[in-house]
Amino acid sequence: KKEEESGSGVEGKVSEEGVTVGECEAACEFDPLQHPHMNLFSIFSCAKLLGLDYVAVPCLNEIGRALSWQSVSLAAFAAHKYKDPRLLEKCYWFLKEGICSFQFTPSWLHLAVSASTSAGKGEEGGPPDEGIVVPGTNTRFEGAFLAYRTLRTPLMTFENVLAEVNRRKIEAIRPHEGYTLCKLCRFRGEYGAYPHVYSLRLDHSNDLMLQAGKEEENSSCAVFSDAHSTSPHSEAYIGLVEPNFWGTSFTLYDWGCEAAVKRDPIGKHFPVHERKELASIKFEMNVLGDSPRKIAVHIERDGKKIELNNIPPRWDRNLNSYALPFFGRVKLASAKNFQLMMNGNPNDIILMFGKVSKDVFALDFRHPLTQLDAFAIAIASLAKKRAVA
Repeated sequence: KKEEESGSGVEGKVSEEGVTVGECEAACEFDPLQHPHMNLFSIFSCAKLLGLDYVAVPCLNEIGRALSWQSVSLAAFAAHKYKDPRLLEKCYWFLKEGICSFQFTPSWLHLAVSASTSAGKGEEGGPPDEGIVVPGTNTRFEGAFLAYRTLRTPLMTFENVLAEVNRRKIEAIRPHEGYTLCKLCRFRGEYGAYPHVYSLRLDHSNDLMLQAGKEEENSSCAVFSDAHSTSPHSEAYIGLVEPNFWGTSFTLYDWGCEAAVKRDPIGKHFPVHERKELASIKFEMNVLGDSPRKIAVHIERDGKKIELNNIPPRWDRNLNSYALPFFGRVKLASAKNFQLMMNGNPNDIILMFGKVSKDVFALDFRHPLTQLDAFAIAIASLAKKRAVA
């Protein structure tokens, strides 16, 4: 400390034993797994105060990795106090999973009486706030605050996290100029049994773009940006395709939560993105199947309405069936093969979808469609339809 105050640096300085400060830090590698999880918060705070990053960083990583209902309130307080956006975002996803999936039962709702007078008072110094205590932990929700004993963190602290999450997801599905050539792979159980999994990959590199799962014939289809996530409240959740009973109308929603979350005692204070409709996909009813499918897609984006319709196929006498030119991208005939045009111009193809093999399909699209729009349209085409042959 004296050397720092006098202006002389300590970096690379050699002690009497001939060891540099950097070598001391390397020799003192800190292993957070050697300490009880809840003790890491005290160690982390001391390390931050003393500027010992080689201790603080491992603590922070382990705290974020092992979040639980016992530790999340204290972790959120530490992230807020030390302005650590990574830990704050991890706390956000942990809390969102619990709040948006309604893990809290009415029996948990009671007056959260604090041991301290300051924490026990309401916002204006009145009686204690009505809150929810997570059983078996010191974590509780007091109105618009997340509390751990006497430490309270405003839930609105997570607003910046929400803004950054929305920005990333919008950027990830932003439409691009030029065609994007993809393939859609469908994975089914034996004899076509559910669940079904749909994987969208770039044609040239096989890189995964989106993945979706459908549990039952008429269930909604959740879309994710990775192959491992299954929760609609996770970071990878990107949208939802919801069918009607007849399979003639499908609605694409974004990654937002249901409106019911904001009516929940906790959810009304927690920053979440409310679900919004992105597009509707409609198939004309055709029980007899005496004509090709007719598809209409309606999208509203940035205040503009986009309408797409399928290009009517022509009867081919040689093939004795309806046909469209797919420029070598489609290999097998199928009623599910189609092309979409905008403004009634069949020479301006916006999307092409067609069968390559039993469970592989070509999906090519361009602006103004996003990858989520195109994937949802393809999923709708593959879905079971009771009123469309």
